Amino acid sequence: MKLVTFESGKQPRVGVVEGDFIVDMRVAIDMVSKRRVPRLLASRPAFKAAARTVLDSGPAPRDMIELLERGDAWRRALD
Repeated sequence: MKLVTFESGKQPRVGVVEGDFIVDMRVAIDMVSKRRVPRLLASRPAFKAAARTVLDSGPAPRDMIELLERGDAWRRALD
């Protein structure tokens, strides 16, 4: 997994590189918390466990340092 910091609307964002794309962590966590995830993905046990780990840690990290401070379990959940 490759973590990145990027800018969107002149705001720094934290993301994960997925193929040719960057997944904005704030947007992804918002989608999971509002249950706006494709049903097929949401039904997978591994996804459910990862989503719970991420959501239990609070809001999306504001920067890379905050993301790294959340620990290995949180980063593994992103993978």
